[in-house]
Amino acid sequence: FEVRGGSLAVRRIAQRLVAGVDELAAPRPLSLVEESLWSLVVATALEDLGVPGEVWPRATSAATPPALPSIELAIAVDDLTIPVQIAAPADLPLRHPPERGIPRWADAALVDVPIVLGRCAIPRAAADRLALRNLVTLDRPLGQATLELDLLGGVIGVRAASGAVVAEVATGYVPRDMTLPDDAHVELTVALGTTQLSLRQVFELAVGQVVPLGRPLSGPFEVRAAGRIVGKGELVDVDGELAVRIVSLDP
Repeated sequence: FEVRGGSLAVRRIAQRLVAGVDELAAPRPLSLVEESLWSLVVATALEDLGVPGEVWPRATSAATPPALPSIELAIAVDDLTIPVQIAAPADLPLRHPPERGIPRWADAALVDVPIVLGRCAIPRAAADRLALRNLVTLDRPLGQATLELDLLGGVIGVRAASGAVVAEVATGYVPRDMTLPDDAHVELTVALGTTQLSLRQVFELAVGQVVPLGRPLSGPFEVRAAGRIVGKGELVDVDGELAVRIVSLDP
């Protein structure tokens, strides 16, 4: 790359470094000494920034236009403002960075992914007092999804018909706010169970792909409070809201 400094600013830097004579602020090409001092300034800046590289004085005339469209900026140093122009030479080879493939070990690494039908935050005391036939209103899955794959601190929405053993991915990955209103609340989830996917399958999940559910999509479903299975439940509609009715409790 060519890093060009404004003629007047570079000349002022040279005057300060080598105590040159004062001159009129008229434009002129930089001398070889001034070009060398500017190279020293650029090299020092790269070192301060931790950028590896070598800096050499430019051999062409300052009047030569950049070979490609350039980036221009102004850098303020103490009482001096330095106009800087960064240009790419025409013969600079441009390459795309190599694509990073999914590592082979991702095929053998398996993860259990919870399949969630609904969730909500409830008081911790209410979770401890759950009883048979209790109804708990739930937040529905994302958008048009009927289920959510709960993984890596977020969710992927999937669609499946009742009784189906596979689901279709309906959304991309969406990070989820894991915070609860306060320490007195826990998250209650209703889940089909878990499906086992390799890390490669997780990385390659995309809208339209088919995901195995592990068992038919039918109740009763697992009811978990703070991640612990507390019983089974069935999904019901309560005035248009999704809810779970507790049908059994674990001892």
